[in-house]
Amino acid sequence: MSTRLAAASAILIGLFDVLLVIYVVAVPQGQRYEMGQIFVNYAENPLTMNVAWIVLTLTSLLALPVVFAMSRWLRSAYGELVQSVSLLALLGYGVSAASFLTMLGQMPDLAAAYVAGDRATQGTIAAFGPPQLDPYNVLVLGAVGVWLFVVNWLALREQKLSPWHAGIGLLLAISMWMAVLAAVLRLELLDTVAAGAGALLAPIWFVVMGRRLWRQRVA
Repeated sequence: MSTRLAAASAILIGLFDVLLVIYVVAVPQGQRYEMGQIFVNYAENPLTMNVAWIVLTLTSLLALPVVFAMSRWLRSAYGELVQSVSLLALLGYGVSAASFLTMLGQMPDLAAAYVAGDRATQGTIAAFGPPQLDPYNVLVLGAVGVWLFVVNWLALREQKLSPWHAGIGLLLAISMWMAVLAAVLRLELLDTVAAGAGALLAPIWFVVMGRRLWRQRVA
């Protein structure tokens, strides 16, 4: 797979991440976290959420060539380890893309049923929320976090990434694990901290990684 494709994909991921942060900040908190309000807002204006989910789907798919490029870059010294964590990343990003596509397909009917339903129906729909293939993000964030941690650690040891760039990658991986822990234990404060850290670190890591891949041919 072309290194230039991976480089462009990484830069686009970073830019899309910035747009998603702007979107999240612009949406009132109640509309983000109150499940019933999410369905009402979607029924009234589905365009904004649909665009966000499409961007998230594209971001997940764009990450695939980045995983392959990083695997080729580090495989010579740590072949089996890099291959194993790369498979985890591919699985995580694949589940992520499938999850957002599922939301795009099922959310219109769920939102319509919520708005038209009685209190019991609304309570049932709100209790389950939008359809999710990985509700605790064990694969979407946890598995991808393992990949990020390992490749940044190895790249740092091999001096293939600068300490500050690899450090950002390591912190990003840790923030992903924090988000998984927050989802499992229902810790809202930890989730907020993890989301904030990820929103800050992810665009930097991917854009810088994309620039590096663009300027350096990976064998």
